[in-house]
Amino acid sequence: MKYFVIVLFVLFPCVIYSQTTQTKYDDPQNMDVNYTRDATYPGGDIAFFTFVAENLKYSNEAIENKVNGDILISFDVNLDGSLGGFNIISGVGYGVDEALITLLETVTFETAIMNGTKVKMNTMYTFPIYVGPGMTIK
Repeated sequence: MKYFVIVLFVLFPCVIYSQTTQTKYDDPQNMDVNYTRDATYPGGDIAFFTFVAENLKYSNEAIENKVNGDILISFDVNLDGSLGGFNIISGVGYGVDEALITLLETVTFETAIMNGTKVKMNTMYTFPIYVGPGMTIK
């Protein structure tokens, strides 16, 4: 019984020290990250897709081959809202991918805000491409 009491007194402080509360970090690197707003096109996604559909210029080769498919593209929205760092993940070829990048270089987004500060954000979009009968070069 004496040994039990001694062991109890030795182990009891270990239990107390293991229950410490977590400290809240003031270091920005260790703070909880809360996005206040993601990077978006000013009119929303529907306006963005409409803009691309109305302004994307197809090459003669794309029209002759009736190119169909999806372009999956990744790009960065910079602090000033400009787009950069384009990466075609899957494309349709025939110059349509390059035409999409050229068009997107003219677009300005609303920047992402994280913890009240503007931040650079990477985003991905999938654009459906359909070149049907009667299509002409814009």
